[in-house]
Amino acid sequence: MVDHLDGRALSAPADERLHPLALAQPSLIGRLNLKASDARDKARNMPLGEERAEAMQQAVILKNAAEMLRHLGGRGN
Repeated sequence: MVDHLDGRALSAPADERLHPLALAQPSLIGRLNLKASDARDKARNMPLGEERAEAMQQAVILKNAAEMLRHLGGRGN
């Protein structure tokens, strides 16, 4: 149920469990953040160059995926 500032309460959709984001695994955001952190640490230990830049880009992509899922209402913060 959602409480609005004017005091009215609106009911939630009939079956929230069927929403695609609700079907995400509870720990998905945490796992994405962990993978992003591991990828970033690995990339930082690489010598400067194109391979390191690509590894850092992959770390950023993983972190962005976790943030997008969190902002879109995914579970498992």
